[in-house]
Amino acid sequence: MAFRFTRKNKGQSFVELAIVLGVLLTLLFGMVEFAFLLNTYITVVDASRQGARFASTKDPYYTIDYPTLNSFYSAVRASVEGAHVINITSPDLGALSPIRLDPSKDDVIISFVTVQNASSFTRTPASGYHAYGNGLHTTKVTNTDIQASISANLAPTGSGLIIVEIFYDCSIANGCLIQIFPILPDTIEIYTYSVMPMASVKPPP
Repeated sequence: MAFRFTRKNKGQSFVELAIVLGVLLTLLFGMVEFAFLLNTYITVVDASRQGARFASTKDPYYTIDYPTLNSFYSAVRASVEGAHVINITSPDLGALSPIRLDPSKDDVIISFVTVQNASSFTRTPASGYHAYGNGLHTTKVTNTDIQASISANLAPTGSGLIIVEIFYDCSIANGCLIQIFPILPDTIEIYTYSVMPMASVKPPP
């Protein structure tokens, strides 16, 4: 018995196609959005690592290179986000490139820790150096977290640490979210931090 393809069958096929196509397009656009966001997150993570890696090889108290502590923090910050000066022959964009931080929304927090013993350490500055003092962010690596690391021997007695934190407001406005399909919210805050050993801030023997 032959199957007759009627108008009713055609209409049903179009409805099924529309439903399946809608689901597939939603999944596809969602994957594109997620991949775009993941790429941004990886860039921010790498930038915090680059800043910590740079700082871990420097001495903030070596006055020939850094007359003040602020000049040291500025150098670490520059390794993260560059000097914000685009030079065609020698661009200095930092590890965050092509991401540019917004002083009114984003921040880079830098601090180093001197671990004297199992129950005593000094954090400089106490609340961290803020690249942009917009008052929106505070360090998420708390003194309690540092003490827990010391107790777990992750930061042993007589050691030094550098902490670099980045807060980035990922949104449609700055091109971080492309919003092909409205799956993600308009703004997502990306936060990442890196902690590395820093020999130059160890306590004196």
